[in-house]
Order: sequence, then C-alpha cells, then structure tokens
Amino acid sequence: FGDYSIRFTISHEWGHHLQTIEGVRVTDNPELDGGRYLIEVELQADCIAGVYAQEAVARGWATPEDLNDAYQVTLFIGDPSGTPYDHPMAHGNGEQRRQAFATGLEDGLFGCYFSPGAQS
Repeated sequence: FGDYSIRFTISHEWGHHLQTIEGVRVTDNPELDGGRYLIEVELQADCIAGVYAQEAVARGWATPEDLNDAYQVTLFIGDPSGTPYDHPMAHGNGEQRRQAFATGLEDGLFGCYFSPGAQS
C-alpha cells in the first residue's frame, strides 16, 4: 500500500500511546466499569492516525496519493464481515476504520475524543 502504510501504522500505535496517557482502557464490560470495548479504542487510534495525516498534509509531508494509500490500508485491515462489536479482538470493519481515519483527517484531534460518559 505504498510508503504511507508504515506512517499509518506508526501513527495508529502513537494513538494508543496517547490513550494510555489519557487513561483510556479496554474492559470486558464497559457499561458497568467505565472502560471501553476494544473496537472503540482501536477506532479512536485510527482517528488519531488521521490527525497525524492532517498535520502531514499541512506540512507537505503527505500527498493525496499517500492519503489514498492510507484509505486502502484501513479498508484492507478491517475485521471480517459479521464480527460482533463486542468481540474481544474486534478492531472495526474496513469501512469503520476508513471513516475513523477520515474523521481525524477532517476534524482533527477534537473529532477523535469520546464524549464524557458516552458509549459508542
């Protein structure tokens, strides 16, 4: 998927680092213990990767072709069709992951944060 796939992966993992700093945690029963489902955390990391892409475009580090590569990666790495939302390994289907990346790209970091008390 081109050179940008490496930057997508690193920025996604950087998103997990930010989540750790912010105290975002995965739990088996978010409704009862205030955590998040894994899929929510993974999609937020994809969104944060989009925030990096927004900055990369602004600085001339990423091209439209790079963004296309990133979109192709998100579509390819999505969960198989029918994966339950609460599956312990769910990361989001390709379209969910593409949309999360696009949200970060378009809305910046503000678009990636959970509303207080909201469950997606």
